[in-house]
Amino acid sequence: MDIKFAGTSQTINSITPDHSTDPTGAMGATVGLTTIPQETNGAAADVVVTNQPSGFAPTSTTVHNGWTFVDSQGPTLTAVIKDPATTPDPNHSGPSAGGQHLEVDGTCFIGVQEIDFVTSAGTSKVLPAAMTCSDGSVLNPSVPCPTRDQIRFDVPRAPSNLGQLVADIVVVTPSGRSPITAADQWTYTGFSPSVGPLSPTAGLTGGG
Repeated sequence: MDIKFAGTSQTINSITPDHSTDPTGAMGATVGLTTIPQETNGAAADVVVTNQPSGFAPTSTTVHNGWTFVDSQGPTLTAVIKDPATTPDPNHSGPSAGGQHLEVDGTCFIGVQEIDFVTSAGTSKVLPAAMTCSDGSVLNPSVPCPTRDQIRFDVPRAPSNLGQLVADIVVVTPSGRSPITAADQWTYTGFSPSVGPLSPTAGLTGGG
């Protein structure tokens, strides 16, 4: 048996037959490797398994992007920017109703589970289904974006009607939460006032 990561054969230190579906263990096995090759965070590798039973020609199975290299450290958020399609806002602020298009840049954005807007009045969340990569492609939790650590989403509604609130944007992955820094802040400026139906709707020209 031979196992290759990104084209490089790996050293096998154990093969344990799987008897759960076949008493003979011929239908599957758990393979232990001595080492995994080094790669940059977020890189994906094809895994090729080649088996050659005695007296038979070798057969290979390839799992495309079957392995993703992930740093053990948690994510880090380095910048919050407006979507280039909107007017830049250096103050990183918007109404508490949310809806502004944002992009966050950072490192180790692998397996993003949610993006939190943490305020003193509570937390608003953005879930993966509402995120895209910065090139517009669908966010895949197990594979890094083509644009690497850049994610776009719409600002969620503020968690409270208390008016202006400062939120820290926190990226959450299985490896941890991005630390809070000055670079991750977003300010909810409050809700716009709403006016209901007027009664009466007419009056004398002299007022009163």
